[in-house]
Amino acid sequence: MNLKTPATLLASDRDAFLVGLIDGDGSIQVNHWRHKFLQYRLVVKLLDQPLNFEMLSSISKFYGGKTTKVLDKKTAQSYVLWVVNDKTVFKNSIIPLLLKYPPLTTRIKLQFNFLLKCFNSHDLTMEEYFQSRTMKYDNRAVITPNELDFVASLPCYFKSWLAGFIEAEGCFSNRKAGNFTFSIAQNYDYYLIYAIRNYYNLQHLKIFHKREKVSNIPLYEFSVGSINGVEKIINHCQFLLQGYKYSQLAIFVNNNKYLSAKITS
Repeated sequence: MNLKTPATLLASDRDAFLVGLIDGDGSIQVNHWRHKFLQYRLVVKLLDQPLNFEMLSSISKFYGGKTTKVLDKKTAQSYVLWVVNDKTVFKNSIIPLLLKYPPLTTRIKLQFNFLLKCFNSHDLTMEEYFQSRTMKYDNRAVITPNELDFVASLPCYFKSWLAGFIEAEGCFSNRKAGNFTFSIAQNYDYYLIYAIRNYYNLQHLKIFHKREKVSNIPLYEFSVGSINGVEKIINHCQFLLQGYKYSQLAIFVNNNKYLSAKITS
């Protein structure tokens, strides 16, 4: 694998990849300015790690918005942000993208539904806006699919979407013994982690159900450390990842004699 240059994606793969990235680390916001009018904002926030700035800069060229680096003074941690806050960009780029490749997490689905409601309503009052915003996530249970139904009807863009989601939510780790572990987790959406595990034919792996201590939000996670399972992840990801997760993957493969000999670059 080339350590410096991820593969150039086709337009359809790039679109689906971006939706996966938004599903993982994005936020679609509808804010107000002094109770007078609404403002629309899309943010993808990533750690300032190798390739992340380049990836988000490339995204901004294709889809609009701006990419910047910011420093969190409290933690001294640097981040890379892609931000869209132009209504015209939303109308011509972001909304068409998310209609063509619908988000797959309940969080972004509900955020996008709320944005569409506000964006398409010409007579929405501020009172109605605040009421709708408060109820934005009330339908989460209603729109949550059964995991078997979801797996049976995976969208055609799932492969590229998953790469973008892994770029945001996947975790590649090196063990002391030289082994490689992949894990991925998601709040609320068991069906999604179930589908990802099954996509790699890893049905034997257990999905762990945890709850965050403070919020009590459910978290679902699985991890794989076997060489066969790892190869499945790599074979899928090596030509699709674009940011820091690609860098992690490339370094690991190139440092592992077995994988570097077997994985085709």
